[in-house]
Amino acid sequence: MKRAAIIAMLLGVLVILNAIINTPSLPSEQPAWVQPTVAQMADTTVTIISEYPCENPHCDIQVHESWGSGVLVGEGTVLTARHLFKREGRVASYVLFMGERYLVSDILIDPDSDLAVICVDNMPEHPVAEIDMNDPPLGADVIMIGTPSHKLMGQRVVKGNISNLDVSELLEEVFKDAPDLLEAWSRVVMTTCMTVHGNSGGPVFYNGKVVGIFVGFPLVRNTIAYNFTAYVPIYELDTPEE
Repeated sequence: MKRAAIIAMLLGVLVILNAIINTPSLPSEQPAWVQPTVAQMADTTVTIISEYPCENPHCDIQVHESWGSGVLVGEGTVLTARHLFKREGRVASYVLFMGERYLVSDILIDPDSDLAVICVDNMPEHPVAEIDMNDPPLGADVIMIGTPSHKLMGQRVVKGNISNLDVSELLEEVFKDAPDLLEAWSRVVMTTCMTVHGNSGGPVFYNGKVVGIFVGFPLVRNTIAYNFTAYVPIYELDTPEE
């Protein structure tokens, strides 16, 4: 069976089994699932580093690094944004976890949305985030976690609300001159979380479970500033392609 199919099956099984696997032992009078703390959610968030040759002839360094984020959803398996890997010339990618770099062995790209699954070999034992395939209700509180500039800021936790569950008409206007972006963002959820470059690929948590992957925010287009951030819901993940 191809690795892409295995990963797709893994993500489906996670929805059913993840809560069982990761639920701590609790007295019988307590609920079967207890919402994790922000610190526990952050423990499942990783930094993704990709290396590219420096194109500037005056560069003092030979390799340029770009930064993104991701979330651990299985053993050595990270869910992230596909646009982190679209730039040509990439030499290698790594997952930064507990201060150590681990080489990415496979990148599986969702053909229809801005999602990707990456595989990392030889990672130590690590926590795994729980997944929720449902949309939060309008106005719900959500948390985004990412590492926009790990060397300077470390992980960045931001809170916001679900402000719109259907922005398809708005995106058609925003991206009318960028069909590739429109296709990748064909189904996104709008939030009020204030993020920066490098948060891309980071998880969006609702009630302690991952409901989506942060993919970006529209820039100013046609003199209009579109002030929102967007994430792709987990249920949009299609069978990834290698």
